[in-house]
Amino acid sequence: MSVVTDVSLAGGRVSQWLVATPEVLAVLDAPGDGRVLRSIPWNEVDEVRTVSGVGSGRLQVRRGETWTDLVRYSNALATRFHKISRQLQNAAKAELVDHELFLLGHAESLDPPCC
Repeated sequence: MSVVTDVSLAGGRVSQWLVATPEVLAVLDAPGDGRVLRSIPWNEVDEVRTVSGVGSGRLQVRRGETWTDLVRYSNALATRFHKISRQLQNAAKAELVDHELFLLGHAESLDPPCC
């Protein structure tokens, strides 16, 4: 599964990719560079959530007692990341990563319908 965000953790308007594989959750820099910015093995993920803020939100993972920001997104992508968060949380709670999670389809199906 991979999904693009439009804001960096520092608040800059850049594209970054959240990538979930059966082994890790990772954040990659813009396409072409593909540099791994953050990576967390699934066996360290206790919980996944989104946190809303002014103008943006964050997808976070909890490892032990510590919450770590994984990606930031603009409010325009909030619905997308709430859905992703629920699916990742379900995978983390199951203590195994269902391979079907990674066949979510296109990001458009994660966004609210447009008129």
